[in-house]
Amino acid sequence: MYSKEQINKAFKDKVIIDDGHTLIDPEHYVGFDVTHITETHKSDFSNPKYTIFTDGVPVEEMTAVYNLDFLRMIVHQLGLDCNENYMGRGFQAHEYCRKLREFADVSG
Repeated sequence: MYSKEQINKAFKDKVIIDDGHTLIDPEHYVGFDVTHITETHKSDFSNPKYTIFTDGVPVEEMTAVYNLDFLRMIVHQLGLDCNENYMGRGFQAHEYCRKLREFADVSG
């Protein structure tokens, strides 16, 4: 389980970010075991919404962590009671981060 201090530091170091859309390199998550949520994500070039871009260039695939999965994992591992019925990944990420900030006494 993670401590309040570790969660607080992760916010300060921008390891925990309020984003429900982004695929992030697993190395970003310093101090967290993300091996079981690291996947190879594949682009669907038929629609830009489903195409993965790296530095503005479309790529076939990317091994990464879906940040919303990371936030969900931390909230669940901490046993935090959280509304998980939001419509939209951004709203859900915001709720997870709100609960994590509350847990770790982080303002913002």
